[in-house]
Amino acid sequence: MSTLDRREAGRLGHRNLMQFHRESPSWSGDGLVQEENGFFLYATASSFPVMMNGVFRTHDHIAPDVLLRRAIEFFAGKERGFSLWIREEADEDLAEASKHFGFAELIRQPEMVCIRRLPEQPLPEHVEIKPVKTADDLAHFVAINASAYSVYGLPPDVVFQTFSSPEKMLLPHVTALLACADGKPAAAALTFVHDGTAGVYWVGTIEAYRRRGLATALVREITNAGFDMGARISTLQATVMGEPVYRKLGYETVFYYRIYVR
Repeated sequence: MSTLDRREAGRLGHRNLMQFHRESPSWSGDGLVQEENGFFLYATASSFPVMMNGVFRTHDHIAPDVLLRRAIEFFAGKERGFSLWIREEADEDLAEASKHFGFAELIRQPEMVCIRRLPEQPLPEHVEIKPVKTADDLAHFVAINASAYSVYGLPPDVVFQTFSSPEKMLLPHVTALLACADGKPAAAALTFVHDGTAGVYWVGTIEAYRRRGLATALVREITNAGFDMGARISTLQATVMGEPVYRKLGYETVFYYRIYVR
């Protein structure tokens, strides 16, 4: 990473992820965000605790026990569990304190950054990529991700609940794409641009269409869409299946998140 310091790239990626979780709960209709002194809490229409409900630290000065007690109180009132996003090294005090409040580490994800547009390549045979614009496009976007993320144990109904008002994501700073194979919607992704940083989210391919180059083609297109929208870097949090694709395209890991769940 020659033109951007890793620490700065990580800071920008983290800011984008937090803003995404401030805005995206509205896509589920009943979602809400509660801003507090030094952290914020978000809840979607789904009660699923992993990622769909959670807390982010926004200022390092906030005492871990203050944040954790308030988060537990907030989500207890909703009768649901939630996720705690931990940045390795930056949030070690929070990680240590969480052990005393009944949290368990569940996921470790790399924060990855791309600092330049990706070279154009021909699409795989019989593949078309198009923007999400209509109600049908939105329905396909949600259905694809509901199917794709079930491989990680995410129940499909959770995705449908999380996107119960998907039309709200059709905003100038959000671009969503569909990849169609043989004329059928098969993969999806979106990019969310905030303050000069593009975040890539909800990248998914239906199982029957995997290993055909759709994810690679789609991530290339959605990354470049972020740069076309004025971003100077593109960031994402990679899944186990997605990381090799992103790395091959040119994304670099700048730090790791650990997600704790209570």
